Amino acid sequence: MTVQELIDALQKLPKDLKVYAYTDHGQTPEGICSPSIAWFDEDSIEFWTNSEEEAEEEGYTYKGVLL
Repeated sequence: MTVQELIDALQKLPKDLKVYAYTDHGQTPEGICSPSIAWFDEDSIEFWTNSEEEAEEEGYTYKGVLL
C-alpha cells in the first residue's frame, strides 16, 4: 500500500474513529502511534529502525511508513 492509497482509504472513513493495528500473531487489535518514517532491510521487513542514523549503519535502504 502506498501513502496515497492509505490517504484515499482513510478519507472514506468517519473522522472520529480510533485507529488500531491488527497483528498477525493472533492477538487482539493494538493501539497505534502516529505514522512515522521507518527504514527496513529490503530483504525482510522484520528488521527495521526509525532512526536514519541507525538505518545508514545497518545498510537499510527501503523506506516506508510505520503505523
